[in-house]
Amino acid sequence: MKRIQILLILIQSALLFGCQKDATVISTRELLVEKDWYLEKKVIQFDNNTISHNYLGLPTYSFRLTLNDLYSDSDGLKGTFRLDDLTNELFLEIIPENRAAERYRITHVGHDYLVVTFLFNGATQTLYFSTRL
Repeated sequence: MKRIQILLILIQSALLFGCQKDATVISTRELLVEKDWYLEKKVIQFDNNTISHNYLGLPTYSFRLTLNDLYSDSDGLKGTFRLDDLTNELFLEIIPENRAAERYRITHVGHDYLVVTFLFNGATQTLYFSTRL
């Protein structure tokens, strides 16, 4: 009887500790592409003032990045994009057709959220996006 108990404990231990978790690392690029990103909130900071605009659940600006480095947005702009990892900071560069490139610093990214910042007319703007899933 004691051998059966020991054997059961060994089998349970092997099943419990023998399984390995899937440690797949997902790249930032994989998190960003082939999704529609909707602007949910915009925060503008300048001269110790903060202005916040919420668009949660409202029709709003959106964009899409594709696997083959193409960019399109709800304003009708089309172009390409590039991700740059510079000194531990990640940047998203949008290169629209017939327009100057725009560069955004990615501060947070996940499966269904994205936060970027950029400087415009001396004000720091933070844009919060979601996939609305």
